[in-house]
Amino acid sequence: QLDGYVVSSIGRTLAERIATATKTLRQPRAWSITGPYGCGKSAFALFLADLLSTSSPKHPDGRRLRDKVGLRNQRLFPLLLVGERAPLATSLLAGLAKSVLQLSPALAKEALKASHQAHPEQRLRLILKQAASLATKKGYNGLIFVIDEFGKYLEYAALHPDEADFFVLQELAEYADRKTDSPLVLVTILHTAFSEYVNRLGTSRRSEWQKVFQRLRMDNIE
Repeated sequence: QLDGYVVSSIGRTLAERIATATKTLRQPRAWSITGPYGCGKSAFALFLADLLSTSSPKHPDGRRLRDKVGLRNQRLFPLLLVGERAPLATSLLAGLAKSVLQLSPALAKEALKASHQAHPEQRLRLILKQAASLATKKGYNGLIFVIDEFGKYLEYAALHPDEADFFVLQELAEYADRKTDSPLVLVTILHTAFSEYVNRLGTSRRSEWQKVFQRLRMDNIE
């Protein structure tokens, strides 16, 4: 699906920064990428997954970037999800169930079961840790977790503030930035600036959301 994709100079720079962050414990590994419709964010997400999840990327720019950054044989197992208007933790677990199926059918079944239970956010981090451990055993160096259309979760949370435990995102960002030998790289993709999603919220809830999003490194891609 990357045939014909032209990586912009901004996209190339951003991909290099994210790739570099996988090699050191001192760099942020939780990112939020924003750009308007039609600028190629979803294609960039595939390019980034291709770059980081295989030692020989399909895209030539990916191969050049790997050589430039010095990733050598380092690979991250890809977890690729598309957002929906639904509770965040429930939807992420259901998506993870599909992504981790090739790692472990048992873990996929556990993730799907957790998505239907009360307080699914309590199981999300544990299942991610288990996925990272299994990925390591299969020769990967960690996980790359890309969530496209993340704004749909924000829209749902704004409409159902009593149902949405948005601190799940904060926990994921903190987990990504934690010093570990099996890193999690977290990338969320938005169509408009985060501030546009919180206009309908009350002052206190808007402040809570802003604190959560401060855990992510913000970048624009156009």
